[in-house]
Amino acid sequence: REASMRQMASWCLLVVALLAVVCRGALPSTSVRFVHYVGAGASANGTNAHTSFRNDAPRGSTSLFWVEGRDYAAGLDAAFMEANENGGIHGVPVERYHLEHDGVTTEYAAMSPPYIAALNDARVFGTGASNFQIGAQNHYAAQVAGVAAIGNIVPIADPFNVDLSRHAIHIRMPFEVDARQLAEYAVQSALRCKRSGILYYDISEIEKLANGLRDILEGLGYPTPPPMPIATDLPTFSANYTRLFTPAELLRRPQCLFILMDTSGLVETLQLLARVPNWRAADYAILTPSVVYSSDWRSVRGFDQGWYAGLFSLSHFPNPVDTRYLVSRNFLRAISRLHSSGYPRATVASVRGNAAAAANWRPSYPAMEGYLIGRLFVDACRATSPQNFTVAGVLDSFYRVGRFVIDDFPLGPYSDKCVGRYDKLSYACKCNSGTRRLFMNKVNTSIGTTDQLFDDARVFEVGVAETPIPEVACSIKQLTTALPL
Repeated sequence: REASMRQMASWCLLVVALLAVVCRGALPSTSVRFVHYVGAGASANGTNAHTSFRNDAPRGSTSLFWVEGRDYAAGLDAAFMEANENGGIHGVPVERYHLEHDGVTTEYAAMSPPYIAALNDARVFGTGASNFQIGAQNHYAAQVAGVAAIGNIVPIADPFNVDLSRHAIHIRMPFEVDARQLAEYAVQSALRCKRSGILYYDISEIEKLANGLRDILEGLGYPTPPPMPIATDLPTFSANYTRLFTPAELLRRPQCLFILMDTSGLVETLQLLARVPNWRAADYAILTPSVVYSSDWRSVRGFDQGWYAGLFSLSHFPNPVDTRYLVSRNFLRAISRLHSSGYPRATVASVRGNAAAAANWRPSYPAMEGYLIGRLFVDACRATSPQNFTVAGVLDSFYRVGRFVIDDFPLGPYSDKCVGRYDKLSYACKCNSGTRRLFMNKVNTSIGTTDQLFDDARVFEVGVAETPIPEVACSIKQLTTALPL
């Protein structure tokens, strides 16, 4: 009976959402709204996916993840402030609407009533989320509401099915490139790791990634033992770790540990490591592609052991903003103006919000990602005529202005497939010998907004190629390995 009532409630929400889409009409007179969907603020330890983003977490929060919500919000705010200083959307201001997850709706495809209600507001024409679980809800709910979902989440619907994935625009980074950056940082930075150990989330795709990381390390001249799957029970985990990474000969023990795991899983893995007999955090540098989204990441609190002096995340290498994939001078200018306008630096500086961290704050990758998403949203809205300013009209504009994807994730259909059907939408995405690469699409050059977004960008793949890939019918301005700021 309870399941039946839940199903009936979901159908009612679906009908209400569809009616709202049909009835939504012209350009609103008050504002054009982008719903920023973030995690609930009631997580005790940050390990539950649907509650791991916290935009208002108190000092001493044990969540590694929540700061991304703030940085992402800052990027959106910078883009929208910039747009409003230049006429908004056909004279109407654009705004970010902050909405926290209800903390209750946990199923991936479930319709959270507050979220559906927010998307059905006549001012809403786009939405975005960054956390996987609420990102999945973001994806499905946006399809029901008919609005564009823009974020950095892997598509839940088949990304090669035009009808199912039409509402989602995704920005991600290739995990293989992440792995190379991690490996090179471990052996070429001041860490100078001679031997490393690799722990990975135990699914076949991540196992391939772990083996690839091992190949990279050995190719750089550093022998590495076989990667170890992360078991969730302590006896198995401890036995495997002791067997692989604690040989009797001290010189053969790893100095660096790579943990290939999502952020909430990283927390659990670190907790398991702390319970392995004779394991000491001070003996290792821990490297992970799971991002610790505080610009002053050493200040992130989560464990009494004080491990963070030895925790290295890809998002916090020495110059994170100029070693990423889409670096925009417009972003640097906009984020600077945002702060000079009185926007609190501590909001995006550190968990503790201390003055030193705020003064030394550098633009983070999630802030830049938020800015690019905000710019894309603004450009699509501006490319939609006021007379046709409907959710369907704005959604169509995304495909005319320029939809772009970093084809990266080693799961499911993102593995080794080429794309043909996307060409029906002029989505020029082709593969090069099965290798995942950056694909950027420019469809209608007469609009010109895509050029405005990327003229000042440098698009690159570290250690993959130094020249544009001829097989990819994309607009890639420049392929390089660095952008001096």
